[in-house]
Amino acid sequence: MTFGWKKWTKKNLNRLESLLANGMPIENVRFRGRKKACIRRKARELGLIPTRGFPPFTKAQQKKLRQLIADNCPPEQIAEFEMLGKETKPRTVHNIRKWMGRLRLVNKNRSRSARKRKILTKRESRTLNAFLREHSTEFSIQQIARKFGIKKGTVDAKQRKLGVKPPFSIVLKIPSTRRKYLAGMCKRSAKMLAEFDFNITQREQKLIKLYQAMIKTNDNRSVPLEEKTCKVCQRSWLKHHKFFYHNEVKNNGYTTWHFSNVCVICEAKRRHNKRLKNR
Repeated sequence: MTFGWKKWTKKNLNRLESLLANGMPIENVRFRGRKKACIRRKARELGLIPTRGFPPFTKAQQKKLRQLIADNCPPEQIAEFEMLGKETKPRTVHNIRKWMGRLRLVNKNRSRSARKRKILTKRESRTLNAFLREHSTEFSIQQIARKFGIKKGTVDAKQRKLGVKPPFSIVLKIPSTRRKYLAGMCKRSAKMLAEFDFNITQREQKLIKLYQAMIKTNDNRSVPLEEKTCKVCQRSWLKHHKFFYHNEVKNNGYTTWHFSNVCVICEAKRRHNKRLKNR
């Protein structure tokens, strides 16, 4: 089969129209000597299939978009709720952002900051490459970017291109990166401790609902589950791994489970109090 430019005959055009009119998907239409893209393009020219992309914004839509942007409405919200009007093909966030640029509704400083970005000369690029090959494991991306006056993304792209980007385990050994990483961990830990009361209440309510549901079907099990009382809260739960931590012991082909005497809720509270004391 040879591919190339070939004039469409009336016979082929009529066949294309009849196939699409009978409901055949454009992906399944075949013509000898023609590519799929060629067939799709001709069908689009004849108006047999909808055009790709979106139609241009009408005057009313442009006016509405200006008003929404003036009201600090993000493009994600405009696309999700179809604020520009109902259409057969809902507009995407990318299409709305594109028209925001055409109508000059974006940040004016964006292009100015892009013009101010530093473009490395060949000599500076060679110096940077040599530095990255030698010191990528000693300095963080932020430090290298600050040293050469470039963006962090540029350093990252250069490291990937040269094949010298260190793994995360080595990056953590860099003092500045490690300090930043530990500070983030402390911040997340403090947030988790502050929200512990709310989270443990939610977890307890879910366990109670699960217990009530399992009690109803417990008698229908081949081996009904026993009930076990927590020695701390004195609440009765089912002897199940959802409610008690357990150890699995295998001996002579037999498996036994040794359940804790404290339920998972009380154990979580004990660990939480221990963390508070160690802070």
